[in-house]
Amino acid sequence: DGNTDQVEVDVNLVDGTTKKVIDDYNLRGLKRDETTIVKSADGLTTSTSWDLNGDGVIDQTRKETVVNRGNGDIIDTLTDYNSSNALIQNAVVTTSDNGHLKDLQWDTNGDGVVDHTETTRTLVDGSATTTAIDYTVDATTHARTLKTTTSTSISADGHTKTVLVTNAADGFVSHKEVASTLVD
Repeated sequence: DGNTDQVEVDVNLVDGTTKKVIDDYNLRGLKRDETTIVKSADGLTTSTSWDLNGDGVIDQTRKETVVNRGNGDIIDTLTDYNSSNALIQNAVVTTSDNGHLKDLQWDTNGDGVVDHTETTRTLVDGSATTTAIDYTVDATTHARTLKTTTSTSISADGHTKTVLVTNAADGFVSHKEVASTLVD
């Protein structure tokens, strides 16, 4: 159609910081949205901002900080804010030095309480199991109540996946799914 759909500008600053601005345009050539990504020189801090409707106002921002602990573990923290700088969500992912253990603690709605967790264990043979736990959080007391537990296992060859969902109310498996891929 001859119109520019997207413009990306990459800037490398003197201190090593990088800045990327991505503008998307509609069919009439008007700015539809803009994403700005600023990464620190050491790559451990990233700030992303979104103007979701092209009006020049930042609608959402994300701060990501990566910390390499002395024991080799990596802690990756992602925090999202709205245009008023109020917390939307916060997630902390800790990965072991060998990558075989990953733990997620996630406040999905910005109330300051972790309401979703995931732990993934990968064995030496390549098989992996993820246990995800969802909580209901009392808006007044911030007390957590177990809602569901989901266990997902993947075989070492990646051909079999098993998912079990347990409802906390009765302790019974409410959903079971087994998927296998046959290879000839």
